[in-house]
Amino acid sequence: MSPLYAGLGLLPVRVRRVELALCYLIYLVQLSSHDLACTALQASSALREHNKPSWLSNLDWVIRDLPGSTSHLPPLADLSTESITSLLKSVRADCLHHLHNDIVLFHRLRLLDNRLEPSADGSTSSPIIHLHHYHLVCGSLTPMTFRALPGFIHQFY
Repeated sequence: MSPLYAGLGLLPVRVRRVELALCYLIYLVQLSSHDLACTALQASSALREHNKPSWLSNLDWVIRDLPGSTSHLPPLADLSTESITSLLKSVRADCLHHLHNDIVLFHRLRLLDNRLEPSADGSTSSPIIHLHHYHLVCGSLTPMTFRALPGFIHQFY
């Protein structure tokens, strides 16, 4: 699956779900202590501290269970917008590192390693996750979502 994610410029669904949950956690941390959602977050934290199932303990388990993950969710007292943003970056970096290792270590995928892709300014780069230009050349075989990308002009013949 790694070549598919890398070639289409997509992150795995598991990682996207964690990113969405962490963005929601940023929202919850910024709420005032009088909001009901903030009270629910504090209750979830109390359950987590007593090793009971809760939203925070589930989120921590999902983060730790991601392939190649070295991250974990800190306690509620240590959570801030900055720490969650740092955790988001760490989850994404772990995912990219895992995808890159899959590509490097699998002998049939060696051609994808260090592949140079053209960029808009004419230079080349070697990104891990990138919608490769050859996926846009397929014409009618290209899925509609990729034909609708900004900057992609589909010529009808």
